[in-house]
Amino acid sequence: AEYMGESVMITPRFTVSQDNDFVIVNVRVPYVRVENMDFSIDGCEFKLSVHPYFLRLHFPAAVVEDGRENAKYDYETGTLQISLPKMFPNTVYENLEMPSLLMTVKPVGRPAIEVIQSHSVEVMQSIACYIT
Repeated sequence: AEYMGESVMITPRFTVSQDNDFVIVNVRVPYVRVENMDFSIDGCEFKLSVHPYFLRLHFPAAVVEDGRENAKYDYETGTLQISLPKMFPNTVYENLEMPSLLMTVKPVGRPAIEVIQSHSVEVMQSIACYIT
């Protein structure tokens, strides 16, 4: 999409649900070229981009990129379903039904907690989701 000669990114309609092992993001992105679709996972943050759409979500706990993540596109409905593995299976991720909360950009700054020594990167990544 363009506005006054500038490329404009559109936030697509989406819903988020979960099961014991995955956070499931359903995104309505009709008439896109699947080969141009890109998504990334970075701790608690998920990004999807496919022209002209862009979506960034912040989950209450981390999701992981471990080979179980997958995406399916339904050409008839224009819906993309992305399954993101939970870092902590069998855990309920709160507030997934609140799109505005998931889209809130977390402030960047000095961490509220300084880690002196850590034995578990996964635990610290999950804690970081709550304090940043």
